[in-house]
Amino acid sequence: MNFTTIREAIEGRFISNWSDNNVAFENVPYKTPDEQNWARLSVQFVSNEYNGLGECREIIGLVGVQLYSPVRRGTLRQEQFADEAVNIFSGSHDGIAYRDADVISVGEVDGWYQLNILVEFTAKG
Repeated sequence: MNFTTIREAIEGRFISNWSDNNVAFENVPYKTPDEQNWARLSVQFVSNEYNGLGECREIIGLVGVQLYSPVRRGTLRQEQFADEAVNIFSGSHDGIAYRDADVISVGEVDGWYQLNILVEFTAKG
């Protein structure tokens, strides 16, 4: 696998399994919706090095899902979205293995209530 195929697999899995269509992707124009929940998906590559005796490469990275909800509307829907994102990025698929997710409540940011999900992944290069 290479960076492109990993990103395509992660983004494709998210879109195929995400119940909402308000999603922003890295470096792609996006207009935030008014008073609706939305998500931002990010794929970050951390390392790409030989594992073991130089037999194969291991790519390590992070999937970030930032969830945004209108302020003063409660957190139930956002927590449901968080559960959904954690389920999407658990186990493995297409040669990508995920570790346990970290769920971080950020609070109010720029008029939105934000929750972040970070999941480490590994793939063979």
